Amino acid sequence: MRRVPRVSPFRSASACSIVPSGTVSYLGRRFAGTLVVSCPTQNCLYREGTTLAEARIVGERRPAVPGQIGRLPVRVLEAGAGEWSRVVAAIDTLRSSAAPSESTRGPRWIVVIALSIALLALVAAGSRGPQGTDADYALLRLGWRLAGQVRERCRDLTAEEQAARPVHMRRARECVNEVLTYDLTAAVDGRVLTRQRVKSPGLRADRPLTVEEELKVVPGEHAVAITFAPEELSERARPLTYAGRVRFAPGRVVLVTYESGRLVTR
Repeated sequence: MRRVPRVSPFRSASACSIVPSGTVSYLGRRFAGTLVVSCPTQNCLYREGTTLAEARIVGERRPAVPGQIGRLPVRVLEAGAGEWSRVVAAIDTLRSSAAPSESTRGPRWIVVIALSIALLALVAAGSRGPQGTDADYALLRLGWRLAGQVRERCRDLTAEEQAARPVHMRRARECVNEVLTYDLTAAVDGRVLTRQRVKSPGLRADRPLTVEEELKVVPGEHAVAITFAPEELSERARPLTYAGRVRFAPGRVVLVTYESGRLVTR
């Protein structure tokens, strides 16, 4: 059931002119028709209010909602307190123009029902078809994050460098922490699948080292050897290794990750 047209009455042109465009757009979308009634221009204190309101609501004069109200069933009517018959007639006209005729309502519903049945039939037919095929290979996935792998680099400042700094920033020795670069090597049955250098990401290269790799492996039981070691030795550096026999099933993934200070499989 369609809603009857909403009547929005305003007693003065000034009130009509300041009605928000968003409100008119909201009413126009929710109701079959919206009628904004204001007093006649010649009888209003602010005579330009009705003209400005009509230009903004119907003609989309700024500030308005561009491209929205002009396509909605919104009308502006000038009527005084003794012209209620004109208001009723405008409502009847708006209702008759907004309500669909019986001759067009039937065919439209038939088309909607037919399209819905066709769509459901396509969905049912598609659900019976095979969804992809089984992979004939397995995956070795390497995924972990390693934080705190830094190296402290120190140097002695010269007398000139100390003199160029403020008194409270002078120090004889200056130390900075540098995030280490790691070498990653992964081999299966002695064959190297990947060998790469892993650097710390980020603008300042100070984020945790991250490994995200997927390697195809022939199904079966294989010897897996993984080494993740720093390029330069450091007291804070933590080399990681994994060595063991792993069974790979077709279409399955074996994950190597970091847990409790070591590399493990899942």
